[in-house]
Amino acid sequence: MKINFKKRISFKIAFLSVFLLILSMRYAVSLEENYYFEIQYGNFKIGQIDLFIKNKNNLILVDLSSNSDGVTNILYKYKSKILSKTLKTSNDLSPVFFNTESFYKNKTKKTFVKWDNRNKILDLKIEPPLDLKKVYPIPEESLTNVINPITAFLKVIEKLKNTNKCEDRFRIFDGRRRYDLLTKNLGVAVLKNDRPKSFSGKVTICGIRFFPIGGHRLKSKWKPEKDKISDIKIFFGKHRNNLFFPVRLTVERWFGNIIVRLINK
Repeated sequence: MKINFKKRISFKIAFLSVFLLILSMRYAVSLEENYYFEIQYGNFKIGQIDLFIKNKNNLILVDLSSNSDGVTNILYKYKSKILSKTLKTSNDLSPVFFNTESFYKNKTKKTFVKWDNRNKILDLKIEPPLDLKKVYPIPEESLTNVINPITAFLKVIEKLKNTNKCEDRFRIFDGRRRYDLLTKNLGVAVLKNDRPKSFSGKVTICGIRFFPIGGHRLKSKWKPEKDKISDIKIFFGKHRNNLFFPVRLTVERWFGNIIVRLINK
């Protein structure tokens, strides 16, 4: 089976989707926990993700590391580190900061975004700056009332907990990309344990769709206007302490299908 790793958008979407999956963490109780996910393309394991969550005094800390694995270490070596904090109040969830560092093609990218208590961006640092010869500019006026992906998906978890549905729309800014994110309830199903130590049981399925506004590539095979809400699906099952948690994600694209699974070590 030949994998064309030269198509940048394939793994851009894959890792972004994985990133969004991991960020869909639970926070209903005070905890410190670790989770492990495996990424599969065809019959190949292409990556893994280690996630640490700490919830204390209504501050939710996420420490996430993802990296390529197997054949991708030869054809597509990738490492990413994310550190983020979100504040939970009685009425809402608010971003505090969002920090990322990634390594690809011997190049390192760093991003840091900080918010105040009114969801206004206080500080933004990106290294290197956006290359406007390769990506669309981010309109300044689009950066009002934005949140990061972690906060958005915490809100999805809250809605699932209260209503068993995940329909919503969010204004997302991760420091390098500005997009709107639509989530929609796609029903319920029963997952089978199709890999050793993967999840089996009843799940709620949520579809997600991206609406790019700025920071995305000028030249890309991705045609977001042709996306369907069912192309990217997150499966939420009741995991530890009987709370909703993402147990699987599937991405359907022209280059093939990618599956991300929560694995119980």
